Amino acid sequence: MLQRNVEGIVQHLNGKGLFEMRAWNMFDWAAMDTPNFGVVTHLNCLAVHALKDVSELACWLGEDRLAEKMAPYR
Repeated sequence: MLQRNVEGIVQHLNGKGLFEMRAWNMFDWAAMDTPNFGVVTHLNCLAVHALKDVSELACWLGEDRLAEKMAPYR
């Protein structure tokens, strides 16, 4: 399940390696003007943390194939 979620993040990385997608880019109910498309800071922060955590988890679990695939995010 984690690998499927990671693939969902990775498929939305742009040419600069930033998370970019068309969606309702809501972050809590904070009063901020967030576009429906583009690079959104808070989504990139969450994506980076998720990819790093999955990379570390794969190493701990001995999932060598996934750990190797996730190496760039460590």
